[in-house]
Amino acid sequence: MSSSSAVASNDLAATTASIAEAIDAAIEAGDLSGIADSTIQQLMTAAARLYAASAEQGGYLPATRPGALNATQGMIVTTALLRAVNVQLFELGLWQSWAK
Repeated sequence: MSSSSAVASNDLAATTASIAEAIDAAIEAGDLSGIADSTIQQLMTAAARLYAASAEQGGYLPATRPGALNATQGMIVTTALLRAVNVQLFELGLWQSWAK
């Protein structure tokens, strides 16, 4: 990794930690009214694109740390992502069977 890549990676890690802390604080306070829908969509899109690019380059990476999401949270996000890209659950299962 070049030094500029390392700096960018360190900056991204620090920024991500700050964003995660702010999100956790908003959830803990129970007040998401100050977070615009477009901000949530921008974060979700960026995270999904980064995850997909990483998976395409290097293989398997767990999407979250173990225990970071509960089952309900995972299902809500999964359903929203499938709807966003207009993929039915059957199609996902079919694609996964081809990927083995």
